Amino acid sequence: MASQAAGHQNDGGQNIAPPQDLIALGVVTGAYGLQGWVRIAPFSADATTLLGTHHWWLQAAGLTQPLALTASKKHGAVLLAKWSGSENPEAADALKGAMIAVSRAEFPAPLAGEFYWQDLIGVRVLNRAGNELGTVRSAQQRCAGSPGNCRQRRPNSGADDRQLCRSNRLADRHDAR
Repeated sequence: MASQAAGHQNDGGQNIAPPQDLIALGVVTGAYGLQGWVRIAPFSADATTLLGTHHWWLQAAGLTQPLALTASKKHGAVLLAKWSGSENPEAADALKGAMIAVSRAEFPAPLAGEFYWQDLIGVRVLNRAGNELGTVRSAQQRCAGSPGNCRQRRPNSGADDRQLCRSNRLADRHDAR
């Protein structure tokens, strides 16, 4: 990657830092074809968020750089993407394992009753009796369509984190923040 870890240079030569709210939405799995197209395994089943944004960032080896995306499309369970600098299969294959990230600020608004996993962070979790179980510290969906794991902080304690939800158990309600 031809970029600095702290940011990149725009056309005017100014160094611009990547957004602070980048969220990885997929991983590069290799080349597709002979023209430098890249295969991406999205972290969600439909990849709507990734396909609905155009300012992608490549994260690899401690570096973050913007991608000049020229095309992207769904192809079965993966996405195919083309950007400047990836002109042949060797260049695309060299990016295997790199993360594709997008600024949270660019995510489309969720539909009523829906949410993004990242939006659960900081939410108080209550059981059905109304007792507080803790506050969500992190959440991630393990793979497309599968339930995720949430980590919680116990209220009013310095105790270690413990897993709040695993498998198909879901929290019934939460505060609106």
